[in-house]
Amino acid sequence: MRSSRATDAELLHRVPDPEAVAVFYERHVDAVIRFAIRRCSNPDDAADLVSTVFLEVFAAASSFEPRRGAARPWLLGIASRCLADARRHGYRTDEVTRRLGWRPRMEPDEYERVEQMIDAARSSARLEQTLNSRLTDTEREMFLLVAADELTPAEAAQVLGIGAVVARMRLARARRKLREALAVSDPPTCLVELAKIQDQ
Repeated sequence: MRSSRATDAELLHRVPDPEAVAVFYERHVDAVIRFAIRRCSNPDDAADLVSTVFLEVFAAASSFEPRRGAARPWLLGIASRCLADARRHGYRTDEVTRRLGWRPRMEPDEYERVEQMIDAARSSARLEQTLNSRLTDTEREMFLLVAADELTPAEAAQVLGIGAVVARMRLARARRKLREALAVSDPPTCLVELAKIQDQ
């Protein structure tokens, strides 16, 4: 079977086959980079997070269960846990690298692209301030997973490990707070666009 045509589940089943690992990485690296740049303050941290996420993904490949949903929410769930772990305890990259014998590395052009994306994401201090000051951590994460990472509310709930009803309530609360913020100020265009996103 050609790896480029294989499903995510088939690729994960074949890990640690180098071809399957490479195809899965190429297929999903942009989504993980986008996740990282919205949550990291510099390219080094974003690059470290991306590397850690894929190391954890490949270490946990055998646990992927396609009946529970698509690979991307599963992958972003791992990304969310890696970010929380990094913030609490520091990275465990060396341990996982030794176990897998593989470490994803960003090419210079990818690193430069991440740097540009972080600059763009941070260009609106008001957007960041609005998201941080008006929303709780869980509301902000729910909103970003749906509005920025393009997951459905159900997939975002899966990433956060919460029920679908609770997730929709948090998302509705986040959108209401952002609409209120938009009503009392002259918001950045990117915040207006994010707040316009409809329930899926």
